[in-house]
Order: sequence, then structure tokens, then C-alpha cells
Amino acid sequence: MSINKIIKSLEIEKLLQVAQEDYIEDMVYDTMRKMEQNMPPEEYFFLPMRILDEYRSSEEYHKLQEVVRKDWERMGRTAQQYLGRKQELAEACEDRIVSQKYGKGGPGHRGPLHPGHMEIICRSGNRKGRLLKQSKAPDYIYGFDQEGRLLFCKSKMGKTIEYIIWEGNRELGVSYLPNGRVKAISEVSYASDGKLESYVYGTFSYRKHKVEISSSCECYEYHGREVYVDWIEASGKYPSCEHFRFYCDEEGVVEKGECCDVMRKEIMEVAIPRGIKFTKK
Repeated sequence: MSINKIIKSLEIEKLLQVAQEDYIEDMVYDTMRKMEQNMPPEEYFFLPMRILDEYRSSEEYHKLQEVVRKDWERMGRTAQQYLGRKQELAEACEDRIVSQKYGKGGPGHRGPLHPGHMEIICRSGNRKGRLLKQSKAPDYIYGFDQEGRLLFCKSKMGKTIEYIIWEGNRELGVSYLPNGRVKAISEVSYASDGKLESYVYGTFSYRKHKVEISSSCECYEYHGREVYVDWIEASGKYPSCEHFRFYCDEEGVVEKGECCDVMRKEIMEVAIPRGIKFTKK
């Protein structure tokens, strides 16, 4: 049976169960636990397993697992819904494209037009990438409609093409591999004033007899010039969450930020790249 038929025939609960069976991750934590037992305390530089165990038995962590489970369930259903519809989406956006732009560098999902902010701030060395009107060798090709809304993003590095479906201030992105498999699902929601409210991105990795899901979620709350962000990442059965607080100037540009380590209960400063705004790009 082909992997596409496996996906289509699987119940969502079975898909989630398969995705959460991460034996390698269990082995890593078992190894860390043995290292902590056998090494002198001053030589063990990982997070103490006692703190990790306490956090994973907490109510906060159980709520986090439930949030991730719902995200994966929703994205799994969306992937099933759009399986086999690549050509349909391509034809639907073809007549609406009035302009194209190009991108170099930036985060893996859409490069310079990456909907989120946390990967840029924390992971990509503060590199946002460049949006270009012309390029001989772009990493990304974008198509826009008459209102300037993004309709598709073709990624050279990921070898995917993503079609974006708009419903008011919400967008749904469906990324396809060349063979027609759904590679990723993205969900972006904006407030009426253009501020980013949430960004969820889930990817599907195809193995011989199973599909693995990984996801990243950014949730935003605005209180005057302060912006609070929960950044949830999940791969396997051990999700993580970091809490951020950012301070913006009168124009909405982020000036400084801090992150709360939920396990160590520590506050750390966050380096901010220039020109970051939590609005539509």
C-alpha cells in the first residue's frame, strides 16, 4: 500500500499515536539519566533530570501536551483534506497572480516572508533574508494577487510549493512535494489591525510505514507596548514551551525582549534583530 493510501486510511488518533512513538528520544533521556548518576555533579552540565521530571508531571506540561495534540489532530485532518488536490490549487491561483517577487535566505518556511518571528529572533542568527524584485538564482519564488496577498511560495531548498488560501485575516498554507504528498500545513491569523495573533506550522516526514509530525506554534498577546509570546515546539512525544516578553517603541518596532526558562525559573535577555514588527509582512 502506498504511503498516501496509508495516510488516507489512518484514523487521526492512530496517526498521532504513531507520530508520538519516539524511541530514539527515550534512549537519549535514559542515557542522560545514567550520565547524571555516574558523573560528579560539577562535571554534569545538562539540566538535572529531577527538574525535568518535575516539570513533566506538572499541570502546565499536561496542558501543553493537550495543545500540541489538538494542533496535530487539526493539521492531520487538513493534510487528509488536501491530499491529491495539488493541481486543483495550482489552477485556482494561476488566474489570480498579477505579480511575482523573489527571496534569498531567511528561515526555511517562506524565507524573507516567513510568517512568524521566533525562529528569526532565536534560531537563524537574526537573518531575515532579502525580498527582491528580480533574481537569477532565488531561494524562493512568490506569487501575489491584485490586493498584494501571497498566493504561492515555491521553495528551491525544500523542493516544495505552498499554496495559500485566504479567509479574511486568516490564511491556510498547504505545501506539496513534487510527488504530490503534503509536506507541511501552516495556519496564520492576524487581528483587524494587522498584528500577528498566531502562527502554527506543521511538517510531515514520510517513513517506510509511518508518518512523523513536527510542529511549531507562536501565540501573541498585546498589552500596550508589551507583547507576550508563547513559543511551542513539538517533535516526538516531548513538547517544549518558552515564554517571551517584548517591549516595542511607538512605531511598534521591537526594542528589547526577555525569555522565561520554565524549568529553571530564570529570566534571560533576548537579542533582537533590527526592524522586527509583529505585523503582516
